[in-house]
Amino acid sequence: MWPNGPRERGSSLPGTPRDESEDSMKKSTSQHRPDPDEDTLRPEYDFTGGVRGVTAGRYREGSNVVVVDPAVLDVFPDEDSVNEALRALAEVVRRGRGRPGA
Repeated sequence: MWPNGPRERGSSLPGTPRDESEDSMKKSTSQHRPDPDEDTLRPEYDFTGGVRGVTAGRYREGSNVVVVDPAVLDVFPDEDSVNEALRALAEVVRRGRGRPGA
């Protein structure tokens, strides 16, 4: 209790309109959204000499990306060293599959 009775707050009283700043915490929906047909490409990106599909074949071939653990980077510092080790390991695994009971 306050010395002069219960304290009343304007916005918490039933039927009392809220201040404009208290209306809502939602973002305004009137933000500008670009028209999908509007040209928004910056002038510095010039694709007038571009050739469509020039890398599609390489993309279609696919690639496997492997992240090498930092603990073995001293042994496998590049793509060639990783592939060399994997080829040797693959040969051992293939030989092991050919043995009976393996």
